[in-house]
Amino acid sequence: MKESAKTPPHWMESLLERLLPAQTRQEIVGDLREEYIESVLPQRGRLRANLWYARNALSFVPKVLRESKTMATLLVGCSVLTAICMGWLASMEMVLRHAGFGTRMALDVCFALLCLVTAYFRMRSSPRTRSEMCLRGGGLLTILFGAQAFVHNARAAHFEGFVFVISLLLMAQGMLMQLTLGRIGENHSRLQAK
Repeated sequence: MKESAKTPPHWMESLLERLLPAQTRQEIVGDLREEYIESVLPQRGRLRANLWYARNALSFVPKVLRESKTMATLLVGCSVLTAICMGWLASMEMVLRHAGFGTRMALDVCFALLCLVTAYFRMRSSPRTRSEMCLRGGGLLTILFGAQAFVHNARAAHFEGFVFVISLLLMAQGMLMQLTLGRIGENHSRLQAK
């Protein structure tokens, strides 16, 4: 067997190295490589060992995304944009007054407030476990509401572009909330310890 066939695929190791912070990079990459070569590859074969390595390498993605400042900035920006869109949609509901506008307007305002609260907590980075849990639940509701609006708009007799955009924004907002929330308190505690 060639020497390169006994190691994990180079592109997977490169991806893992780019994902990990510098202080833990060598240790984690080295441990995974060692386990791959010594136990996983001989037991499972090349294909299944590569799948094992890929699964382990990709398991670091959610942690990296949660701790990334770029993701935090993206969440805040998306939250503000979604809040503006929901406020605009609520004002349009009040002006147009279609049947059931009161309920839709109340939902729009609730989601706009949820987005603003998310942006506030993410910018503040305060350790509030209950708040984070509530926001994660709100993120799930946001995804569901966005998906429901998307499907409803797709089935409607008159497709409305702004509803399509807002439903996509809501789903993106909820996904960003799920990915980036949950480590706020941990990051804050770590920063204070330094």
